[in-house]
Amino acid sequence: MKCPKCGREIPDGSLFCKYCFAEIRIVPTYESKVEEKIHDVMQSITDDVKKQAKSEQENRRLDEKRKKRIRIGFLTAIAVIAASAAIFAGVTHYHSHTASYAKEQAAAAAENGDYAQAARILQDALTCSKESQPDLMLLRASYLEKAGHYEEAVSLCKLILSSSSSSEEQIQAAYGTIIQVYQDTQEYAKIYDMLASCGDESVQEMYSEYMVYVPEASSPSGSYVGDLTLELTVTGDSSIFYTTSGKTPTTKDTLYTEPLRLGPGSWTITAIAVNHYGLSSDPVRYFYTVTGAGEAGEGATEQAEK
Repeated sequence: MKCPKCGREIPDGSLFCKYCFAEIRIVPTYESKVEEKIHDVMQSITDDVKKQAKSEQENRRLDEKRKKRIRIGFLTAIAVIAASAAIFAGVTHYHSHTASYAKEQAAAAAENGDYAQAARILQDALTCSKESQPDLMLLRASYLEKAGHYEEAVSLCKLILSSSSSSEEQIQAAYGTIIQVYQDTQEYAKIYDMLASCGDESVQEMYSEYMVYVPEASSPSGSYVGDLTLELTVTGDSSIFYTTSGKTPTTKDTLYTEPLRLGPGSWTITAIAVNHYGLSSDPVRYFYTVTGAGEAGEGATEQAEK
């Protein structure tokens, strides 16, 4: 190898010329095969980088597709859930306002002692119903009575009584609920007044224990010869109180226990009936004139005051 400065021969690998002390720069030489190998390596690296970039781009594209599918699936699921909820709500609303479902729910509330809630459930069903439903109204009235909502219960029963669609059984049941209310409040006179004015003999017969009928005499008013034996009777389970003076009797007057024997004279027999609720009938009067020589026997009553 020659020195680039002085041109003298110097050993290979020397860094300085020993003659002129010039710095020897070694320029490496590469063989063509090495250069090709380097080029191939670099090309391979470039290809790998491109492939990786392409792969990452493809992954991003696939990821976007997955995210899109997930979004679509999520929105679809929400739509299905919303539709199902709407259908369920509609079905529930329908069932909750049918008579049978309302009765079941009301019965469950009543079993827990919540009669007011039971009445409210039936009211919702009645509000949604387009037709009159006396059965639901009766059931609701009974729950109102048990809940202590007496005025509302009576008003509802009166609607049933005035409805042309109410059957005879429903009418009788409505009277029964009203009677129960008046029993709860111990207003027995209202029971009597209601039954006396209803004009329905079947209802009066069904609830005859609350009725008070006027006493009847075995002989009509009039003139009789000889002693007159007079019997007083009354329909139902009532007691009879009477006077022979024409005065209206009370429970402090004579209790009828056996037939009356009326001797000669003029008699005014006034009687009332009183049931076990303490309700009194209207007074009834019978007038008798008895002539003859017979004498009043044992147990005869007083002669009427003239």
